[in-house]
Amino acid sequence: MKPTTLKVLLGTMAITGLMVLGAYLHYAKINASEDPRVAQSKKNMHYLSKLLEERDYPQCFQLLKTIEADLSSLEAYEKSYEMGVVHNDRASIHLIQVEEAILISSDAGKIPEKAILEASLNQALESSQKSIAIYETWQEQYQDKSLEELEKEFIDYFPKDDPALVDRDIEAILKRRVVDTKMALKENHRRVSVAYTNLALAYKYKGNYDEAVAFYEKALELWPENLHATNNLRTLQGQKRIERSIIDKVFPPERNKGL
Repeated sequence: MKPTTLKVLLGTMAITGLMVLGAYLHYAKINASEDPRVAQSKKNMHYLSKLLEERDYPQCFQLLKTIEADLSSLEAYEKSYEMGVVHNDRASIHLIQVEEAILISSDAGKIPEKAILEASLNQALESSQKSIAIYETWQEQYQDKSLEELEKEFIDYFPKDDPALVDRDIEAILKRRVVDTKMALKENHRRVSVAYTNLALAYKYKGNYDEAVAFYEKALELWPENLHATNNLRTLQGQKRIERSIIDKVFPPERNKGL
């Protein structure tokens, strides 16, 4: 692959929403108050980023399948935002594959196989839509609940007779889950925005530009600082892309707002 192509590809990886991984991994420190039942899933999420760097996409999909199965087996997580992260990461990887195929074919002076692109785009659409549905349903269910209400609702998810929780501080694990949920709710608008950005990108590649514009606008309505959605929309509209300053790259505006 040409150096210029690789540089563009690395940029498109960010465009397709991989910053959601960063939001998820922000809570991935394993300590005494961490739920041991999802410890391996969080380690797998760390490993996923390594596989992405190596562009080992088949292994990425297999690892996401494993994480999804593990989370689905636990009532506390099967419908939570973590599952939305899994679906959105899957959509991101499908889109990366599409963009890579287009760039490589362009370098070789060839046209990428339409059937393969269509399959990847349809899977990206499906995964993005699942992610959005999970994020929005989860937020609607919990956004107005207090810490005390969440604790009462979650307590049955951490039974004392669960073999994985034997000799563990269940009260501390429960409280950690409650606090993490409240924190995750505060930044859920960014997750949903990124999922809509992925959805828009998939529609753009399918040639459905009206849908792409609508979903980019939805992404920006949720998170105005979403530079990837901004630039993708501006490109569709024939406008110049906005470059982020070095300061903004080091200190993103959204982080400075305490979100």
